[in-house]
Amino acid sequence: MTGWYRMPRGWMDHPLFQGEAFCKRTAFQWMVEQAVYQPTTIATKGGVINLQRGQFSHSIRFMAAAWRWDEKRVRRFLDAGAAAAKIERGEAAGQTVITICNFDYYQPLPRGGAAVNGAAVPDERRGGAAKKKEGNEIKKEPPARERATAGLGYAFDGQTVRLNQRDFDQWAGSFHAIADLRAELASIDSWWQAQPEDKRRGWFHATSRMLNAKHQKAVSEQAASTAASDEAIRRMDDWDRRNPDAVDRYAEMTRMTREAEAYWDAELARTKH
Repeated sequence: MTGWYRMPRGWMDHPLFQGEAFCKRTAFQWMVEQAVYQPTTIATKGGVINLQRGQFSHSIRFMAAAWRWDEKRVRRFLDAGAAAAKIERGEAAGQTVITICNFDYYQPLPRGGAAVNGAAVPDERRGGAAKKKEGNEIKKEPPARERATAGLGYAFDGQTVRLNQRDFDQWAGSFHAIADLRAELASIDSWWQAQPEDKRRGWFHATSRMLNAKHQKAVSEQAASTAASDEAIRRMDDWDRRNPDAVDRYAEMTRMTREAEAYWDAELARTKH
């Protein structure tokens, strides 16, 4: 089946769907629904945020409540979405700003149609002169390298990989399982030097994907290590429950050993005097 279908904003708020946690597909669909259809300015506690078409801004806590997830799971999902080039993450006024990649694929600007005063008809029905006006007002997102090098100085200054403090801090938070981010970036930057110039132009998103792969591997290894440790503890506890007499004998032997050690320590101290 091909083509696309239109869903009105707010359909997820119907009582039929209340009380259920989102799946990954529903979470992404929710993000598409939240994204603004045209450049919009919103006011938050932290200040004013100027959103471009295909963007929305919410706190991690708000998204966790809406999706009925914990905040860690929301962050992991956003990390995965960014690594898969489904979304891009940013921050403004203390809130997360999400950009839906290829937003026109999910919410295309239709031909024809008109809205009364540009407001009475849902956004997705607007077209014609309104579409042309919106298209002229929408600012193109700067290239990845320009975003990474925005601001004064670099938090990481490699031959190819160059990050300002904001992007470095964002990656440090997103890829927290990487023990030494600078060392990993240096290794990746060295690898980029052997790549052709046309390939190096896309270093920002490609490096993000490399780091995410490293991060996910580290997370999996940590989880496996924790699971192995938990299993070992479980087996020891199970053995203790099935062998109470042996546990008691071991405890008695431990007590006697400590008493003997204390006795000989005291004897040694006495003979020195």
